Amino acid sequence: MKFQKLNSTGTINVSLDKYLIDWDHVVSKPQKKVKDFVFTFWKTDVVLEEFMIPGSRLRIDLLNISKKIAIEVSPNSTHKNFNPFMHGSRASGYLKTFKSDIQKKEWIKSSGFGYVKLTDLELKTLDRDSIEKQFNITL
Repeated sequence: MKFQKLNSTGTINVSLDKYLIDWDHVVSKPQKKVKDFVFTFWKTDVVLEEFMIPGSRLRIDLLNISKKIAIEVSPNSTHKNFNPFMHGSRASGYLKTFKSDIQKKEWIKSSGFGYVKLTDLELKTLDRDSIEKQFNITL
């Protein structure tokens, strides 16, 4: 399947096989919780996990090709608050996370996917109606 490269107008053909979701595999507890939640709605769709954006090392947590929806699982412990294990240093690693999140969102939007970022608030309840309304998508 053809995808746009990050920060480029060029496209590249990407084999989806290595990114096809394994619904039982655990990348992280929050991501597994989201996978279990969307499974009911997405089990017959083409869904990718940890999809690497062409031309980068950035990964998208869940990418539903069939419905054109990307989900980023962003608990505060790794995306909002400084975490020495994840970020290394405040000066470089922590700021790099913000930049990466912005780049991913821009790529997702420019590639025609709906963007869903689930933080601690959404992860706590995982309510279909609330998520669909907040992010203007249909799970």
